[in-house]
Amino acid sequence: MYLRLKDKFVLRGWEGIPYGMTDTGTGRTMLLDTITFQAASFCDGKTDLASPLILPAHKEAIDKLVKEGIAGECAGGEGLAGHQKYRRTEARFADSVHWSITGKCNLRCRHCFLSAPQAKYGELTTEQCLEIIDQIAGANIGKVSLTGGEPLVRRDFWQLVDALREKRIAIHQLYTNGVLVTDELLQQLQTRGIKCGIYLSFDCCGCHDWLRGVTGAEQAAIAAIKRARRHGFEVGIETALHKDNLNKLAQTYELLKALGISSWKISPTMSVGNWAHEQGQYDIPIKDLYDAYLQLIKKHHGDGAPFALMLGGFYYCGKENDQYIIPLIKYDGTEKALRQTVCRSCRINLYIMADGRLLPCIPMTGTYMEKEMPNLLTTTITEAMNSSRYFDIIDTRLEKLFRENNECAGCEHKLKCGMGCRANAINCSGSFYGVDAGSCYFFKNRYEEKIKKIF
Repeated sequence: MYLRLKDKFVLRGWEGIPYGMTDTGTGRTMLLDTITFQAASFCDGKTDLASPLILPAHKEAIDKLVKEGIAGECAGGEGLAGHQKYRRTEARFADSVHWSITGKCNLRCRHCFLSAPQAKYGELTTEQCLEIIDQIAGANIGKVSLTGGEPLVRRDFWQLVDALREKRIAIHQLYTNGVLVTDELLQQLQTRGIKCGIYLSFDCCGCHDWLRGVTGAEQAAIAAIKRARRHGFEVGIETALHKDNLNKLAQTYELLKALGISSWKISPTMSVGNWAHEQGQYDIPIKDLYDAYLQLIKKHHGDGAPFALMLGGFYYCGKENDQYIIPLIKYDGTEKALRQTVCRSCRINLYIMADGRLLPCIPMTGTYMEKEMPNLLTTTITEAMNSSRYFDIIDTRLEKLFRENNECAGCEHKLKCGMGCRANAINCSGSFYGVDAGSCYFFKNRYEEKIKKIF
């Protein structure tokens, strides 16, 4: 009997993680143990699986691959396509790339971390972007999310999309303000077999135009949600929360539920980019923010979780799910936490700025961290992931933070909190090693218990 991996599955490896398999349709990467990798390698259309040399453990793993639709029967001798064969990179493992393909925008958002209305970070040329796509492929990264600025203002948008497809890099998410989301755009995505999530900014009923700086932006966003849903795309909403739209959460909840969105992520504005000019006048006191979150959680849970809800690090619950997680609770409270990276997301998800620089995460844009990070115009992802200031930051372990921060090192919550979010710490204290005031307030005021009471 002969089996062959389905065409969209490819075998990959990285520095320190030798075996993996990526579904090039979705970009999902599965890290494999030795037995499972060997079993997948036997599904090459040439190895006779009836051979007594195939071990029982291999047969069990092969059966699972067939059951999961990863491998199927074939005629002997078919063989794997060239792109499917095992390819190892010198880069350390990264799961995805979040890429600002432009620093330009067609709106004038007051809170833009990129200062896109002023095009502060500009955009790379087509040739430079194609070189970065080659680097992503060379690092065996399976999926990319495209953002900006407004990614749809790039004149070569489809050229970049097609280059990603040619390299079999899945477009996982498209972030947009919605103004340029037309039927033609959605049809072009579908024609190319791209079924990415469409992620739209919507900053609460009656408040969106003010924050986005353009009259009619709110209606354009609502129209884009409806249009994307009609074409069968899942729609995620991201809301920037400030003092003047905090009381609009309940009304916005009802609208988004009626529109049939898949997820809603809410985060308070941060004093970087354009928002720094507001000098804190629209900042929400932490207690007011968290109390509003609790009210929204009650509504969401009582309503059967009609969409996924993420409230910063405070709370996450999937669609139609009665189980939740609290991202701020990062560790299990034991000494094992000391050797963990301070942010798992930054460790496996890259962010590429509009000017080609790597940053640990988007909220660090506009901070001093920018000047310390490598640029992919002069280095490569593989080099940056192995030895650079960037890798030093994303690979920082909790024990190092405690050596740099005596206040957190002496806290009773330190082995669960892990000093919170480093971008928030920079925003609060000006230091990567500083205190995240939001995380500190969460634990010291027992919000974990308050959330549990809702359930």
